Amino acid sequence: MSSLNELSKLVRQLREAETGSVWHEEQTHQSLAKYTIEEAYELVDAIESECLEHIPEEIGDLLFHVLLHCDIGEKQGQFDIDLVISKLREKIKSRHPKVFDLDSPSNDTKENWQKLKSNERKGRGLLSKFDDIPIGYPALLRAEKIQNRASSFGFDWPDVNPVLRKVEEELGELIEVVDQNQGEKRAEEEFGDVLFTLVNLGRHLGIDSESALRKAVGKFERRIRGVENKLSERGTAIDQASAEELESVWELVKLSEPMAR
Repeated sequence: MSSLNELSKLVRQLREAETGSVWHEEQTHQSLAKYTIEEAYELVDAIESECLEHIPEEIGDLLFHVLLHCDIGEKQGQFDIDLVISKLREKIKSRHPKVFDLDSPSNDTKENWQKLKSNERKGRGLLSKFDDIPIGYPALLRAEKIQNRASSFGFDWPDVNPVLRKVEEELGELIEVVDQNQGEKRAEEEFGDVLFTLVNLGRHLGIDSESALRKAVGKFERRIRGVENKLSERGTAIDQASAEELESVWELVKLSEPMAR
């Protein structure tokens, strides 16, 4: 028995109605979805933190969720792991014809990739070129995916300079809405436009917005934890410190960090 088959058997036993885990047996695709996303993020966190010893464990947790979804599909008569693997195998071969088809021309171009994706969408009955971009993606990632798709058929800025001007324009509109106190809904709309345009700017600069924001959040978290630790050494809790003390310790923490290259 292969390792994957053995693991699938363990999952089936775990979800047995009579002797298995009640929680696992009760799960559906819908109830598991948010946990599956969490496991994917935990894997990304291990990768970006360079915790190499944790990566296999996090991959295993994600694989466990894949097998849970397969078992749910099998019990509902929808699909099983063999069908999942078969479809994956077909997709890999169809997307990389020059690797698996000796008669295929060696032209791994962006245009050919987009043509393959377009054919896949048609095969799934998707009419719009945007139908296969999941609504459940994080907003920054979805914005970038939609912008890239629009760019693939020419709807894009020619270079970074007009995008920079657009960022200034959108930020000016947000400032105007706030200054004129036009209300929360208008502020939210303009704030969203600023974020969307910043994603476009990042795309033109070759920067992944989701990754950049995660790193910025990580930097802030590292620094605010440093503030918390320094205040604790002084016998002061962070929620008891004055605004002036917080600012001064923040500057100390920033100065203590190695210079970025």
